[in-house]
Amino acid sequence: MGAIFLAVATSLPEVSTTVEAVRRRRYRLAFSNIFSTNLIDIGILFVADLLLVDAVALEEVGDFSVFAASLGIILTGIYVAGILQGKKGVVFRMGLDSALVFVVYMVGAVRPLRSSVIR
Repeated sequence: MGAIFLAVATSLPEVSTTVEAVRRRRYRLAFSNIFSTNLIDIGILFVADLLLVDAVALEEVGDFSVFAASLGIILTGIYVAGILQGKKGVVFRMGLDSALVFVVYMVGAVRPLRSSVIR
């Protein structure tokens, strides 16, 4: 749950910027806002790896962090595939890629919760 709350809290500026960009029909701005944030996050990992003296940063992460990063890669990959494929259909007033991202994100958000309850 902490990762979800952290993601929501740190994403609020991007959400407000993206919503306003879409309202003004500035879709390139919305796209750039979302994907540039992903690039900056990857850059932060690079800086963390440089600053960590005794180990490699990615060797210090736990299983949940690996799962969350993998989920992020999958979700970004779905959107990139959707961009490359072009507009192919609409489901519930959103593109097929957005609908698929919603489903994958919900499954990914519920899966760690279920495994922590089972243990």
